[in-house]
Amino acid sequence: MSKVVNAVLVAGCVAAAWVPAKAANLLVNGGFEDSSSQIAPPTGWFNIGASNGVLTYSDIPMQPVYEGLRFYDLGAHNNGVASVGEGLGQTFASLVGATYRLTFGLSGENLGSSVETVRVTAGDALMDFALTPTGTGVFTRAFNAETFLFNATAATTTLSFVLQAIAGSPGNNDPMFDAVSVELVSVPVVPVPEPESWALMLAGLGVVGALQRRRIKS
Repeated sequence: MSKVVNAVLVAGCVAAAWVPAKAANLLVNGGFEDSSSQIAPPTGWFNIGASNGVLTYSDIPMQPVYEGLRFYDLGAHNNGVASVGEGLGQTFASLVGATYRLTFGLSGENLGSSVETVRVTAGDALMDFALTPTGTGVFTRAFNAETFLFNATAATTTLSFVLQAIAGSPGNNDPMFDAVSVELVSVPVVPVPEPESWALMLAGLGVVGALQRRRIKS
């Protein structure tokens, strides 16, 4: 019995101690550094609706840099005007029931007084973010770091950013994204059988073995 208890304790400790060795970004090209087109979807991503792409910080010196050299602008193409229903997405492999953390930089073009709302969806989570201009002029609003947790519901998960609503003039305050990251936080906990359950299972196996031996002898 002591061996059974020891095995259970070891298994329980291993399960309880498991954590990701190092949080790695599960997305491809999360910072949009591998892309340069204002029209083609960034590498690893797909456009939802009209074709939009990335802008370079060096070409827009008024825009405060969030990370790297480039960022995604939902109104980069399509005459510089994004419409409701347009967006950006990426699908990645996931573990059903596992918890993930999404982080990203969010800003808006900041022109006029239009309030644009972007909806972010991943796994079992959905959040809306409203972008209100600061009144300081176009491409002057700093990116804000956003984050939330979600649980995967399938073997693959699609992360999407979709323009949900526009209050005001379209194209004046289109959403912009940078440094998008999805990291594994925790995996589902598999219950470890109690010592009594192990003992009953072993006893049952013993009975089956004894019956098999009796049949062979007879």
